[in-house]
Amino acid sequence: MLSFSILLFATATLGVNMHIPNYFTSAGYSAAFAAAIFAAYNFIMIFGKLALGTVIDRYGIRNSMIYIFIVGLSAMALITIAGDIKWLAYVFAVVAGFAAAIMTIPAALWTAAIMGKKDFAIIYSVMNVFLTLGVALGPPISGYIFDAQSSYLPAIKLWMVVLAISMILALLSYQKRPIID
Repeated sequence: MLSFSILLFATATLGVNMHIPNYFTSAGYSAAFAAAIFAAYNFIMIFGKLALGTVIDRYGIRNSMIYIFIVGLSAMALITIAGDIKWLAYVFAVVAGFAAAIMTIPAALWTAAIMGKKDFAIIYSVMNVFLTLGVALGPPISGYIFDAQSSYLPAIKLWMVVLAISMILALLSYQKRPIID
């Protein structure tokens, strides 16, 4: 269940994140504005990783799962309206920067917390295959949807549903974790 959650969050996250500049140019903004939003998003991601680490340390794995998925869903909701309201693009960059931490920190920690530390390297290697597969699937699926629909909004709405399913699977995985160690 955790591996499927990781696959889904990687697919959804990269399905949106890799298309941020194209989304804003397709919404009518200049390439310079789209690049500025993407640069701000990448800069804020530094602080997002630190914040997620703090949330994990202070509130635990389960609460960090809820936090990062809510932030991710909020970012996706914001981008759907930021195409029409310019200042929301900046708010999106901040929220999405915090949400992007999902791609770097949680998979290893969640794997250890849910599966235990025995044989961690082998188990995490398998989880990392699912993460990498999601990274490879998300961007081309979004691109295909854009080509078919002339809009990124259907893809973003799809990724919101996928991310919500991923959250449910992650929380169920945590709830059903074996007592190990």
